Amino acid sequence: MHELITSNIINNLIDVMDIAVQHSGHNQGGIKDLNGSLRYFSGCEFPFFNGVFNNYNNKAPYLKDNLASITHFFSEKNKPFIWWWLQNTEIPSDLKSELDVNGFQCLGDYLGIAARLDQANLNFNNNNVKITRVVSLDEYNSFLDIICEVFQLSDSVKNDLGSMYQSYGTNGKFIHYLALYGNKPIATVTSYINGKILGLYNGATLPNFQKNGACSLLIQNAIKEAMNQGCDYAVAQLMAPGMAKGLTEKMGFKHYCTLLPFLKDPLNK
Repeated sequence: MHELITSNIINNLIDVMDIAVQHSGHNQGGIKDLNGSLRYFSGCEFPFFNGVFNNYNNKAPYLKDNLASITHFFSEKNKPFIWWWLQNTEIPSDLKSELDVNGFQCLGDYLGIAARLDQANLNFNNNNVKITRVVSLDEYNSFLDIICEVFQLSDSVKNDLGSMYQSYGTNGKFIHYLALYGNKPIATVTSYINGKILGLYNGATLPNFQKNGACSLLIQNAIKEAMNQGCDYAVAQLMAPGMAKGLTEKMGFKHYCTLLPFLKDPLNK
């Protein structure tokens, strides 16, 4: 079961990235299989939307060759990208040396977490915060504004995100949520459901409204709606451990795997 949940954590992330890059509007946007590794490209300046999911099919002998070709591909595009190690094992020493020599920077552990929905703690409440789905264009722009303010993303990246996350609403792939304090949008989360798995992404709260439970309420609302659709598990990937780790643990999430992202900036030769 542990391996199955780990696989669901990774596959949900890959699905989300696939949808996003397919909507990027770039003529080469999409995912391509390279001997078991999956290269994805959006053309966005934000590196997490360009990269490669490695060792996806356990074809380790191809990884060094893939590294050279992938680095060349993104260097030609002059875009930063992420090289992901997805196996819950140490990176082979010779491969790690190749990454170091070629100027890749490890961004730290990303925690793959999951929770059984029928065991989740769903008792969060704040009468001052209302949760709503993003439906209108104005709401979608508020959703993008919050993400870009919290993560300090440029207007160029905001325009790219506007394209990549546009599959929402009726027949859309994503469900975007806003938390409102009064009538002011203050926090966001995105859900993506594949089969019986709920993926949670884009959790962001404006600095002046943090620690008021908005993020907990957003996740709780997404989980309740997913349970009504027959989902069994929620999954997510957390950046370096911090406040979000404590929040998700209170809700019943557990750590199942560790994902290692390595950043390659074209300016770093």
